[in-house]
Amino acid sequence: AYANDEDIEAYIATCTAIHGVRTRFIYAGLTALDIKCTEPEGAFYLTVNFDHWRSQLAAIGIQTSPQLASYLLDEHDLATLSCDAFGVDPAQLSLRLASSYLDMEQETDSQRLIALFENGISDEEFMSDRHHPNVHAALDEFALFVQKISSR
Repeated sequence: AYANDEDIEAYIATCTAIHGVRTRFIYAGLTALDIKCTEPEGAFYLTVNFDHWRSQLAAIGIQTSPQLASYLLDEHDLATLSCDAFGVDPAQLSLRLASSYLDMEQETDSQRLIALFENGISDEEFMSDRHHPNVHAALDEFALFVQKISSR
């Protein structure tokens, strides 16, 4: 039904490019905080790991990835998915972060951002706080979390 539909293929290409820009931006923000994460290779998610903060996390009662995911949600309003959902040992402090619809939850936001992207806005401006406030807020919360556990 959709095979060889140029409009749909163009839309998919645009969305793929947007996901790439957003995921690379989040990756850069997280790695700047010394959060270990998988390098983006086309997916709309990142896997992050906090094992190098294991002792600091244990001091606040976090010993598993489900506990870490719950803590980040309860204390920092950061929704993550524990990697034990993908068969990873829960003792490995790994989480998955989706970047797919951040700041595009509403149809009007999605249309506005797609139009900006298609009109050639630079990646830097596209990912600015003005256009992606939720991405910036999430990175700010991760910074607060890292600051909190690093000071232990």
